[in-house]
Order: sequence, then structure tokens, then C-alpha cells
Amino acid sequence: MKQKLSILLFLSLSGALNLAHGQNKRKKDTLYYLLDTFQVPINDRMITMDRGESPSIKYYTINCACLSSGTQPKFRYNITNQKEIDKDAFKSINLISLPHLINFVRKNDDPKLAANFDIFFVEPFGEKYIMNKALFLGGWIYRSDDRQIKPGKN
Repeated sequence: MKQKLSILLFLSLSGALNLAHGQNKRKKDTLYYLLDTFQVPINDRMITMDRGESPSIKYYTINCACLSSGTQPKFRYNITNQKEIDKDAFKSINLISLPHLINFVRKNDDPKLAANFDIFFVEPFGEKYIMNKALFLGGWIYRSDDRQIKPGKN
């Protein structure tokens, strides 16, 4: 009887610990933004793209000094990790607008944003779309050696 009680107590405690541990795991929220720069005249574009030193890296900058440091929001993604989706899958995605994206990054201006949120840029690609997971770099500047520096510092 004592052995059965010990086993029952052990199972109850391990179940409670697993439940408590599972509650600490929070599912990430996901944002999707349609990045269709070809539909916007060059002079009216608020987002610009630059290639990194590696041809597979793209950097996107929202051209507004809207972060608390007075800097522009920057994103980076690797095109080798892109996912192709068809029109039906695209229609099922809940896209955010550019003002929503700007307000979101303004409120969450932290390079550790990726711990709680996934941001995907969706781009037209012929009859389909490509989706890339973007890393929010904040207003931080990244050197070629991937060291993070504050704006205005070398």
C-alpha cells in the first residue's frame, strides 16, 4: 500500500511539473506583410531593399525615422530559406498593412523581438508567392562581422 501511494504521489508531482512547465511555453505570434514593391512607383516607396555581402541575404528598411532612437526599422532575411506558396494559400494569410507594421515595430523596438514574434514578408513571384521569415534588426546597425552597434557609434 505504501509503495502504491509513493508511485501515485510521484506520478501526480511529475504531471504537475510537466503541466507547469508546459504553461511557460508560449506560442509565438506571427505577422505577415505583403512586400510588393513593384506595384509602387520608385519615388513613392517607403521600403527599400539592399543586398548584404552574401547574395542570399536581403535587407529591407522602412524609410521613416519612426523608432524611438530616431532611426529607421530594418529587417534581414535569407532567401535560401524562402517558402513558395500558391494563390489559395496566400488568400488564407491574414496580412497586415504598412502602418500596422510600423506601429508594431515602434512598440516592440528590440532586437530580441524574434523571441516572441515571427514576421514574414510575402512577395509576389509570377503566379505564386514566396514567403521569407524576416529578422527585425530594430534601429541597430550591423557591421559586416555581424557585430551590433548603436546608431551613431563606430
